[in-house]
Amino acid sequence: MRVLLIPAKSNYPSIAPTVDHVGQALPYLAAALKAKGHEVYGMNMAHQRCQPSAEAILKRSLKKYISMYKPDIIGLSGLSADFLFVRDTIRIIRNVSPNTPIIGGGGLFSSDLNFVFSELQPDFAVIGEGEKTIVELLDSLNGKRNYDSIPGIAYWNDRKPVYNQTRKPIDDLDELPFPDYSPFDFETYLMMLNQKDGYFHCRTRQNPRLMPVSAARSCAFNCTFCYHTTGKKYRVRAIDKVISEIAYFYERYQFNILKLYDELFSIDENRVRRFCECMRELKYDIDWSCSLRVSDVNLDMLREMKEAGCIHVGYGMESASPEVLASMNKKTTIEQIRNAIELTEKAGIGVQGTFIFGDIVETQDTIMQTISFYNNYCRDHIIHCDYITPYPGSTIFNYCIENKIITDKRNYYKNIHRRPRINMTKLSYKDFRKSIDRIVSNRFDGVRSSSIRSCERKNSYDFKINNQRSMHLGNYKVSVICPHCGKEMCKLYRDNTSTNNYHFFTYFMNNITKA
Repeated sequence: MRVLLIPAKSNYPSIAPTVDHVGQALPYLAAALKAKGHEVYGMNMAHQRCQPSAEAILKRSLKKYISMYKPDIIGLSGLSADFLFVRDTIRIIRNVSPNTPIIGGGGLFSSDLNFVFSELQPDFAVIGEGEKTIVELLDSLNGKRNYDSIPGIAYWNDRKPVYNQTRKPIDDLDELPFPDYSPFDFETYLMMLNQKDGYFHCRTRQNPRLMPVSAARSCAFNCTFCYHTTGKKYRVRAIDKVISEIAYFYERYQFNILKLYDELFSIDENRVRRFCECMRELKYDIDWSCSLRVSDVNLDMLREMKEAGCIHVGYGMESASPEVLASMNKKTTIEQIRNAIELTEKAGIGVQGTFIFGDIVETQDTIMQTISFYNNYCRDHIIHCDYITPYPGSTIFNYCIENKIITDKRNYYKNIHRRPRINMTKLSYKDFRKSIDRIVSNRFDGVRSSSIRSCERKNSYDFKINNQRSMHLGNYKVSVICPHCGKEMCKLYRDNTSTNNYHFFTYFMNNITKA
């Protein structure tokens, strides 16, 4: 069968292009479908500047790709924040190709199936991990099996939704083929990526090429603000298999930055050391980063990671209040957070972390505890601060529904891409906004002032996607003094928004971080 897969434009309905890296869900599905002999095509509109509107470009693109590929089925995937994109895509497909079956998937459907499936009404939904499910579903469309025998799907029977039993998580992740990014304009993403996009990943390379690789799925913990599309059971891939995937994509794409996805990478220290050993043996010109739990780190392991090319570690710190950490079910302590920061500094690895404000038990005092901790331990690091968001599927989302803090679910979904400020605390809304806005709006993220030595416009050119002019790019070579170490360093920025330099300098001055 001919299958058209459509990843969500993560900033829809913004007209601006985005260089968020291609999510891994659809590339994994593409590989699974191709392995069974299906033809797979992709439509990725993330890199386009959408004039006159994102919806207009979406409609134009769908007409073009449906006419070009004549798909037998169309698959969509997205997170809860992609509700508007998936809604509009389904509506437009119904007008352009009303007889083509539509499959929805990803966290959007899995986290709140009954509401989202009934609201958006695709023909089918794949729930949870989809590699096996979608192959079986296509078999059913070919008449090889019945819908009711396929776990992990939703469908319609006499205009009533039917939800089949849950599919068990895939125990052996190593049996899956490597994800296939080729249908999703991946090379364009690599060409557009630059140091001002995802700067804490890309800051070590003048011409960054960032590659995501998953070493595991899900998480054994149950933080109140989290939801895992791949289920609750933590499963790992063999390190040798992970290394084979890294080598495969390095030869294919010549990437120079690796983002390793594994929420509990450090839970098995021997596994970390094996990974480091293999990375040293590869001898590739790669910087890599990962996420660790603050409770699992030690100096010897971090130094080995540094030697193997690790440039920074991401920590989910979330709060410096014991009460808030307990409410979030983080299972970590302030001492563990402080210890992880200090050990990572000693190892010479960059620290990236998050503080999220507005948990159920948050107060003025707990907010001040976090600010005080930041001032003492985090000012030299890349710390992102924001309101906590009750995403569907999470414990705090259910709390907001049950306590009528969110009273209109449909409206909430329509605005969730805006990161709405939901007050779950006992603070008045005025005090809630006043206390947290000053942290978020003042870029409370470890940034210090820097000195620009020079800025030289190197060249400019029109960037084309599918042989059509998409945007005007300008390259800027900037020499600056690092506010952390005092060394002069060179940054290369690609301006893909306009030829006006003001926004570029504003962004640069606000976002320069330590080398």
